[in-house]
Amino acid sequence: MAKGSRKRNIMKTMMEALALVRRAQIEVRRAKARAKTMSKLLSEAEYRELATSLETLDIVLEKIALRLQTMLVAGVINRELLEAPREILRKAMSISSMIPPNIGETLAEISDAIDMLISSAPTMPEEAPSLIEMSESSPSDYAESVLREAREEARRRLEGLSE
Repeated sequence: MAKGSRKRNIMKTMMEALALVRRAQIEVRRAKARAKTMSKLLSEAEYRELATSLETLDIVLEKIALRLQTMLVAGVINRELLEAPREILRKAMSISSMIPPNIGETLAEISDAIDMLISSAPTMPEEAPSLIEMSESSPSDYAESVLREAREEARRRLEGLSE
């Protein structure tokens, strides 16, 4: 009985974390729209930095949301699988000082929710096959590659808009 209750609590916390990620995505998309209207007030370099940071953050949040959703649907929630989203989020929180404060606050809430999940989630049994592809590299290396890919994709998207 206690084990079922614990799993329900973990699933509930996971859904709350996912809701926070979705809220952050909405905030980022609003900030992107505001940035376009403010582009005349900023220098070209400042606007490019802000737009790239927001687009990168949007891509990163989508990757985190997909990871969390996959874990929920598969019913596989453990510390090892939560390490990657936590690392990605930590690295994403430092991408720009120009990110609006409300987005930074929501990212901190997501980080807290993931930390709480990690502290309450079980470890993955060694014999259990993973339904989610794990990177051979460390969570930190994986997070770096996700951020690098997100920045490249953000630049491509922004270049596509300016052409």
